Amino acid sequence: AELRAASVGSPRMRGLATGIRYQACTGVAIDPADADAALVDLGSLVELTEDPSARSVWALSLISAAVRDGTAADLDEALAVLDGAIAISPRPDLPWMRAAGEVTKALMVGELDAAEAAVQPASDIGAAHGIEVAAPVAAMQRALVAWETGALGQLRDFLPPEAGANSPAMIGASLRVAADVEAGE
Repeated sequence: AELRAASVGSPRMRGLATGIRYQACTGVAIDPADADAALVDLGSLVELTEDPSARSVWALSLISAAVRDGTAADLDEALAVLDGAIAISPRPDLPWMRAAGEVTKALMVGELDAAEAAVQPASDIGAAHGIEVAAPVAAMQRALVAWETGALGQLRDFLPPEAGANSPAMIGASLRVAADVEAGE
């Protein structure tokens, strides 16, 4: 896809194809160096263009990398890149990604009160923009706060009894939480 996008010459298409390569390289049993190389390639492409799509994909990929194996400083840098993308992109999901990113940063540095306070406003931004994953992400973030504060049982207040039956994401999140609890983590 990258070669085809390069032949077209569109920065948008090249950015999207390189972003897809980055995401594919973060999968299971893939050498992390491949993901790092794709991220560098994407950053180099973005330096050559002001294309909003390429810049958005780069910002979101930087956030992914920072959360995957980076630091709070890496996440700050990624959020700053996202701010630049928000300024030039019409994508409605970016303001929600920014707000959810702030929750993630607070969790990374152990600012649990700040994380807890920011979850609902982030979820509200997502709902206002029609972002379907905003509510499940908020539930996951609440679960992380609850886990760290010893109040995991409070998560039940946010999950309707039928959530697991209708939502593969909620099934996965529920299984992960249960497995972590059983493992003593």
